[in-house]
Amino acid sequence: MENRIKELRLERGMTLKELGKALGVRDNTLSQYETGKRNPQYGFLEEVAEYFDVSVEYLTKDTDRRNYPMKNRDDIEKILRKLDNNELHLTNLSHLTAIRLSLWILNNHNLFVNGGELNGLARVAQMVVEDTTRSEQTLKYYSSSRKKINKSVDKIDDLLINFEDEYASSSQVLKFIELSKNLSYENVDKTLKFMSKLPTLDEEEDY
Repeated sequence: MENRIKELRLERGMTLKELGKALGVRDNTLSQYETGKRNPQYGFLEEVAEYFDVSVEYLTKDTDRRNYPMKNRDDIEKILRKLDNNELHLTNLSHLTAIRLSLWILNNHNLFVNGGELNGLARVAQMVVEDTTRSEQTLKYYSSSRKKINKSVDKIDDLLINFEDEYASSSQVLKFIELSKNLSYENVDKTLKFMSKLPTLDEEEDY
């Protein structure tokens, strides 16, 4: 998948390590995303787009327009009308712009009700607020979960780098991971609980 991650990173004068630290991802993984060797999840693309304040569509090279300006009410009305006419989608807006647009709608809700000046755009205004709120909650959950998973993966990498076969062979560890892929979460958890009750290496030596 083509993207502008490298382009935006260099534009900010950031190294892979610096951007990786900011996003909570390893720099070698980020490098693979930049070169297209690996495809990032959509949620991660949203995180990157939010960080650089561009739309996801710009990040993925689906458009050459970074964002839509929202300097005044005229700009806001133009965006809403384009959304209402399906000339524009929320993914064409940066995350920050979508939030600012939602806040403006909420702060000026009187314009959209009871025959207000923008009553004709009430439906699309409600859609913007609801979708942006849902997107914000989903992005926060995804980002939090991804970072937790990445920490676990980092620990696994560190353990493998310093792995000693006297405890368990690397092939045994690999086999455990491969077999776990075919088991339910509950059965893997049962297996881990069973393993935790087995005598440790030190306990075995005491016998």
